[in-house]
This record gives sequence, structure tokens and C-alpha cells, in this order.
Amino acid sequence: MSKTAINTNFIEKASPLKQILVVGFVAVVCLIGLGLISHNEEIEWFVTASAITFFVWTNLIIGCFQSQKWFKYILQSFVFLGLMSALLITLSSKFASIGLLDLPAYRTMFGALFVFYLCGSMVVFLIRYIAQMIGIN
Repeated sequence: MSKTAINTNFIEKASPLKQILVVGFVAVVCLIGLGLISHNEEIEWFVTASAITFFVWTNLIIGCFQSQKWFKYILQSFVFLGLMSALLITLSSKFASIGLLDLPAYRTMFGALFVFYLCGSMVVFLIRYIAQMIGIN
């Protein structure tokens, strides 16, 4: 049986800044566009929750493949997650006809996403540490 090497060079170039620019741009366009055409009063909060969820999941997965600069990557990710979340929640508050305080499900979801990101970061750290201990890079 032959071994196949997986090339992860392109993944290592995916910085948190690049991720946030793409996810943030798409989220802002969706916030404005869907806010104008949709009659759902929660659509802005749904877009915000979806964008933050997408960033959290993809960021953790990409973080598994960061070889040398993982701590720098994860610290930048925490900062950019906070910035993007603040920006999107502020924009949603401005555009939405219903406030975040009136939506307990979304408040809970945002809190759960941050807890998930913290726990997920620890799991990724443990996986990377164990892989390095047994010689898998």
C-alpha cells in the first residue's frame, strides 16, 4: 500500500485576516441585501450567527494544519473573531427591526459559539501536541 502525501501549503497561507475579510465582506453584503428584500425581522441576526459560525468552524479546521505558527495564528484568530463579532452585531443592531435583547435564542447561540471556539481551540492544541509527540506533522 502506498502512502499519499497531502499538500497543505495553501492552507498555511490562509491567515485569520484573510478569512475575516472574506467572511466579513460576504456577511455585510448579505446583511444589507437580505435586510432590504426580506420581510423576516430576524434575518440580520441569522446572517450574523451564520457568519460567526462559519468563521469559527473553518478557523479551527484550518488551525489544525498550521505547522510552525500555531500560537500566533490562534491569538490572531481570537482577536479577529472578537472584531468581526462586534462589527456584525453592531450592524445587525442598526439594521434589524428587533434587538438582540429580544432574541434569547440568538444571545445563547452567540455565547455558545464563543465557548465552542475556546473548547475547540484546546482540542486542536491537544491533537497537534499528540501528533507531534508521535512524530506526525
